Amino acid sequence: MTADQDYESLPGLAPADAVIAAEQAVLGAAIQSRAAAEAAVDMLAPGDFWRPHHQTIAETITALVEAGDPVSPVSVLDHLTTRGVAGTIGGGATLLQLTQRYSSSVKYDARIVADDAFRRRVLEALANAQRLASEPGFDPDRHVDVIRSAIDQATAKVTGEQPPTIGEVVLRRLEDLETGQPTVDAIPLPWADMHRLLAGLRPGQLVVIGARPGIGKSVTGLDIARSAAVRNGMPTLLHSLEMTAAEVADRLMAAEATVELARLREENLKPSDWERIARVQDRVQAAPLIVDDDPRVTLARVRARLRGMARTAPAKLVIIDYLGLMQAPKAESRERAVAELSRGLKLMAMEFGVAIVALHQLNRESLKRNDKRPTMADLRDSGAVEQDADIVILLHREDAHDKESPRSGELDLIVDKNRSGPTGLVSVAFQGHYARTGDMAVGHWPTTPTDGRHLRAVD
Repeated sequence: MTADQDYESLPGLAPADAVIAAEQAVLGAAIQSRAAAEAAVDMLAPGDFWRPHHQTIAETITALVEAGDPVSPVSVLDHLTTRGVAGTIGGGATLLQLTQRYSSSVKYDARIVADDAFRRRVLEALANAQRLASEPGFDPDRHVDVIRSAIDQATAKVTGEQPPTIGEVVLRRLEDLETGQPTVDAIPLPWADMHRLLAGLRPGQLVVIGARPGIGKSVTGLDIARSAAVRNGMPTLLHSLEMTAAEVADRLMAAEATVELARLREENLKPSDWERIARVQDRVQAAPLIVDDDPRVTLARVRARLRGMARTAPAKLVIIDYLGLMQAPKAESRERAVAELSRGLKLMAMEFGVAIVALHQLNRESLKRNDKRPTMADLRDSGAVEQDADIVILLHREDAHDKESPRSGELDLIVDKNRSGPTGLVSVAFQGHYARTGDMAVGHWPTTPTDGRHLRAVD
């Protein structure tokens, strides 16, 4: 809905006279000055203008700017004529009228136009949501995600400030380095050698952890969440698609209190178990860890959770357990659907400034190898996942295939891809009865990296 005559169908949608005047002032300046045109294009999309002929003129100005052509009343009219739309906007007479409404502050007037366009998008999204919710065939499971997606699109930031030059970025980085203070709120990893190898997890990263069933994906993912939320007080969102929130709580208490998970499940705790639980109960309960155990998780639901947390305590970390169980957008193939999920998660990580850890299953190809060691190509539907992930960590346990292995109780964390640094292999202790892993060095989860005794290069 963009035409003046359509606004009656949605009360309050039509802009005030001042907005129309701002549209005219912006276009009047833009068709007379390339600098003004570039400023307008940077702040506004053609669809932000209310009047249809203003949109048409804005499309032409945008095309001229992007092509590097001169911007003037003559070039604009020539372009409109070539497109066959000059008559629809009133021809040269309209352009002449606009030049008489020249804006001396394009950015100020453009902000008026942009703000009103934002208001209209929100109103339209809310009206569509109300209409959808009032229809007889309303399906909460399906339509709520549609509504969320529409509102997200309506409130997304379409245009922004002029991006900085590389010189400005370098100067800021040098100033940050000179202060000696960390500039990125890195998420500490629960294993000292892995933390040293990756320098922690960073905002905007998509981390994929792959393994065959039963190797320890959920244990590893919960350890990362426990390190961030319980040990470091970082707001964390865990989408558990296989376990209920109660099962997650049992694993968390078992790992943190060193109580056997089986006794928690059987509700057969010893007095010593209760003592251990009592010592950690307060910090576990106070941890900013949100557990969503709804198995019907979509990208829209993850986004909605992050928006909700942003109002009080913005999330630093998201764990998806696991990627293959997420409800994917409709696509012509499973591989394409997974590609939509992985790309959506990567974009979400960058938009919200969080690290997203997605657990993912491996196919059976690794079982055909003598050493059973997985590779990145073993990720199910791996093409897009490999491409979108900043870090890929593969899990391998020799004792899962050879009960007599001398390396029983060890879990290999194979960093097969690291966009910002080296790859490698870190061996940690796997304590399945406590639903946790830990450094094999003396002490559990040291605060400073070790000397690298358990860090090995991948062959």
